[in-house]
Amino acid sequence: MMIRISNKALSVVTAVAVAAGLAGCTTTASGNGGGSGIVTPDGAIASTTNDGATAILRGPMSELLAEAYGTDLSPVERAIREEIQGRRWEELTAQCMREQGFEFPNLSYGEVNEPLDASLYQPENRDWVAQWGYGLFNQPTITRETPPDDFNPMRDFIYALSETERPEWMRAYSGTPWPELVEQGIATEGGIVLNQEAYEESLGCSPRASQQIDDETGLSVIRSEEFEPLFEAWNEFSYTPTGVTDEDIDWAACMADKGFAGFQKQGDALRSLVDQMDAVMGNFEFIPGSAITPELQPIADREIELALADVDCRNTTNFRARQQQRAFDAETQFVNDHHEAVTALRNALEQRG
Repeated sequence: MMIRISNKALSVVTAVAVAAGLAGCTTTASGNGGGSGIVTPDGAIASTTNDGATAILRGPMSELLAEAYGTDLSPVERAIREEIQGRRWEELTAQCMREQGFEFPNLSYGEVNEPLDASLYQPENRDWVAQWGYGLFNQPTITRETPPDDFNPMRDFIYALSETERPEWMRAYSGTPWPELVEQGIATEGGIVLNQEAYEESLGCSPRASQQIDDETGLSVIRSEEFEPLFEAWNEFSYTPTGVTDEDIDWAACMADKGFAGFQKQGDALRSLVDQMDAVMGNFEFIPGSAITPELQPIADREIELALADVDCRNTTNFRARQQQRAFDAETQFVNDHHEAVTALRNALEQRG
């Protein structure tokens, strides 16, 4: 798995690489035992103690959604989960098609790899940073069997069907074509379903399989109309410090003591490197692991030194725990403000599971 660094997408780099920003669902950790905080993909923070134990702490809304969305998993584990769900979709779809008298192609390529115990990407781990810096120029990777570019068994299977077989197969696979649903008064040309029961009966094997997976994972609950207002509010919710915080000030003072003066906010360290890369690369994208040009070499030489100072100062100033505390409080307030809807969602997910 490779994370591509796009110089034009610094906000993404910052959030994923060092979680310098706070986006919506965030939490706090105290860093027990003198350990550091590892920010997880959903904005939660994992408090890593000196004995190596890791405890994930999330805000109340994030905790509620973590299992259904899979955000309690590492990026690698989440990719494996999605692949397994894809296999589940293939299994359900193939079974449904066979029951209707149709064949279904094998869409898989290779085997599903076992999930890793932890994310390959650990920018809060000093040992990791000492080797990879921010991961701008080099990153750890896993080797997975990938299909050739022309691997498309579904396309090949459909093209092999006769002109008379293809429409019947597609109807069983996808369901009643939308124009027919409009003619039957089940839906409108604008994409609105008028008769939900009749529409669900018209679905083909593929959407039925997706629907069953949603039911199994709880996503059908989250996507139901009942909770649309709650998730509209949740999507608009975010907690990001607008100015320089006390922890930024402490962090910047620490960085100055280490010879890196001039930064105001913690995210400025990584930003400085990406800006330099942008000046060299322009609109081109540097893929970690690629050959480093002479123009980029000075930036690469500085990366690990700067990243080590950054992570040391974050730990020294307890930066993550202080930053995430306010975010955790803000998320708690969100849950309190939407208490009735959140309680109903929690009950629905518990009944599902």
